[in-house]
Amino acid sequence: MQRVFLQKRHLETADLYEPPLDMFGADAVERWFTEKEVTEVVEFANRMAV
Repeated sequence: MQRVFLQKRHLETADLYEPPLDMFGADAVERWFTEKEVTEVVEFANRMAV
């Protein structure tokens, strides 16, 4: 996951459903994170990319 975040310059929520992150299952994002947490992860990754 770290490599995906570092390679992309801007992360979108949809990116969490793309390879290689999709290997955790089709609904892994919904099973593991709340909607608020997904937003926070995306915002955090985008701040780190700057």
